[in-house]
Amino acid sequence: MELNELIGSNLNGFIVEEVTEIYSTNEDGRRISSFGCMRNYDVAKAYIEQCRGSHYYALRKIAVITKGNIVFIVGKPITLLDDEKISKEVKEKILKKLSDEEKKILNV
Repeated sequence: MELNELIGSNLNGFIVEEVTEIYSTNEDGRRISSFGCMRNYDVAKAYIEQCRGSHYYALRKIAVITKGNIVFIVGKPITLLDDEKISKEVKEKILKKLSDEEKKILNV
């Protein structure tokens, strides 16, 4: 299931939960990609210690939205901008660039 499949859906049954993400790293220890999530940190730690190349895996606690085995990683919150306010600001900036003659032609 992809997140965009849930657009407009009621999210009954989904909960926010803290899980342990197992992710791969590069030589510098920087995160490359997620391998998966586990609810039990100790099991996740034991798992990566048994993996070949275990030094290229790391763990972190993250918040997710989940329903059973479906997990969506929740990122940092961002602000949803006001479309109408931004549209008005853009229009005002555009109009300021027009000459008086152009404004007359456009009836603005």
